[in-house]
Amino acid sequence: MFRHQCSECGKADYRHMYGGIYGCPSCNKRIVAGSFDLEDGESIATDAEGYLVILLPA
Repeated sequence: MFRHQCSECGKADYRHMYGGIYGCPSCNKRIVAGSFDLEDGESIATDAEGYLVILLPA
């Protein structure tokens, strides 16, 4: 599992905003959870602190 850093500014990790929308607190870029190109077995989740995380296969 790892947090996903903003692809626009690279300064912060994406935080959950509402529904499937995540945003960067530094540059305000918004992304939709379903827009990621994931490898086989990877999935997207929100960790206990509200950050977008990529779950890696075991």
